Amino acid sequence: MFRGTTPKLVFTLPFDTSLIDKIYITFQQKYRKAIEKDITVCKFEKNKVTLTLTQNDTLTFVSNYP
Repeated sequence: MFRGTTPKLVFTLPFDTSLIDKIYITFQQKYRKAIEKDITVCKFEKNKVTLTLTQNDTLTFVSNYP
């Protein structure tokens, strides 16, 4: 992932996503929470959760930390 891009992330789960009531996808970088997304910005299909980060989202990452 590169800063300033809009990556599409797909998470494959071992169960059907219709069972999900709440979801939080959190990205941590060097002991700080960089981004947290919830169910309102995710797309669901069978057992996959898709999240597309915005340019502003990826710009919150610090470039010299993994």
